[in-house]
Amino acid sequence: MLRLRHQVPVFRSSKETVSGLGARNSLSGVTKQRVAIVISRSLEDSEEISQIKQFLKASQTRVFVKSWHGEPNLLSLLSTLKEIEECQPDFILAVGGGSVIDGSKIIWMLYENPSMYQIDISSLSGRFSLRGYSDFGAIPCTIGS
Repeated sequence: MLRLRHQVPVFRSSKETVSGLGARNSLSGVTKQRVAIVISRSLEDSEEISQIKQFLKASQTRVFVKSWHGEPNLLSLLSTLKEIEECQPDFILAVGGGSVIDGSKIIWMLYENPSMYQIDISSLSGRFSLRGYSDFGAIPCTIGS
C-alpha cells in the first residue's frame, strides 16, 4: 500500500491502493487512450465525474450508467457490456458502491474473455487469463446510499 504524507499520490500499478486527501490526483498517472467509466445514475451529473475525466487526460473517455439494479447477474450486465465492447477501452474504471464495482469487474472479465459468456458466473473460482486489452480500476464511494 502506498502511504501518503502531504504529497500528491502517484498511480503505480494495479496492485496498489491509493487513499487519502487528493487520491484522485493519482489518476493523472494513468496513461490510457480509451477509458470507460462505469457509474450509478446518482453520479451521472456530478462534479466528481468531471474531475475524474480531467485527471485521466485520455483521448477518449466515455461514461456508462450501469444497466443493472441491485446485485449484478449476467443478463443484467449485457447492455452495459455491449456498449463497453463498442468503445474498446484500454482502461475500465468503476466509480460507486459495491454493485457498480462488482458488476464492472464482471464486465471487465467478460470483455477480456468473451468465451466466458457461456459460463455460470456464480460457479467461477480460481484463476483465469486476461487478454490484456484493458486494465481495471475502482473508486469506491457511497454517494448513492
